[in-house]
Amino acid sequence: MKNSKKINLIYITILLSSILLLVKCQTKSSNSRAYIEANTQLEAGRYLVIIGGCNDCHTEEYAMKEGNVPEDEWLTGSVIGNQGPWGTTYASNLRLFVQDINEDDWVETIQTRKSMPPMPWMNVNNMSDVDARAIYKYLKSLGPKGEKMPRNVPPGKVPKTPYISYVPLNMDVEH
Repeated sequence: MKNSKKINLIYITILLSSILLLVKCQTKSSNSRAYIEANTQLEAGRYLVIIGGCNDCHTEEYAMKEGNVPEDEWLTGSVIGNQGPWGTTYASNLRLFVQDINEDDWVETIQTRKSMPPMPWMNVNNMSDVDARAIYKYLKSLGPKGEKMPRNVPPGKVPKTPYISYVPLNMDVEH
């Protein structure tokens, strides 16, 4: 009786270990697959930039002009600050940013960076390796252009640039 219990325990242990291994492999592979299919990585990167809303913040006046900004102006950053309890942040010039890092560092940044609002890092951190690489290749294809954006301004300081306030009004303070 004791031997059959040991054998059952061994089988259960092997089964659970196999399931955990499969789950781990599935998690790893899902991070390395493309979620966007296109003829080329450049097409996929361009599409991801558009539907991901990257231009909304990282291209000056993109949203205000309803996307009618020439593509050669895309992703050069914005001097319009985003002010909230965190201070004032600026959407960086991604075309200059990718000139200073390699593709692997870009993917790591996309998947691990935690930074100040309004950048939705909690969402971007979930991007697959393949899709992050497609965006990198697209950004590199645009080439460097523009200037670095102003430094972030700490809370309580007034920025010298135009800014959008993200301070909720008439909100219950208990939230």
